[in-house]
Amino acid sequence: MAQFVNALGFSVGNLSQGDVVLLHGAEQLAPGIKQYVRDVFDQLNDNGVSVVFIYNSIDRMLTDRGFNQFESSDYTLLGGMTKSTIADYEDLLKQEVPIALKTLLEHKEKCRYYLRRGFDNLVFSSDIQMGFKC
Repeated sequence: MAQFVNALGFSVGNLSQGDVVLLHGAEQLAPGIKQYVRDVFDQLNDNGVSVVFIYNSIDRMLTDRGFNQFESSDYTLLGGMTKSTIADYEDLLKQEVPIALKTLLEHKEKCRYYLRRGFDNLVFSSDIQMGFKC
């Protein structure tokens, strides 16, 4: 964690408007540093730097809501969900997901994604040929 904190501190002074920070493995952060990281990300955001939280699990992203504040993000990009995860998602957003959208969200396909931006919803399949099967 110390290397991460040092790198994050370095980024504050070297990133500027239009830059993007990708936090891959956000669920791996130690609870003791999350508030510090959140404060730094807020400072970066105030300076026009965007932050992307990447989680290995939608359930972990939902559980970590206090840290990532996903419900107020510019957009979220998610994979398939279970009925239980969809219900948790609705509860946290305080908004019911339409039945047609729930049907599209409940899946285990590797290459189908859900993009939410404000009140816009889009479900799409990736058909980019990158040498892997979907």
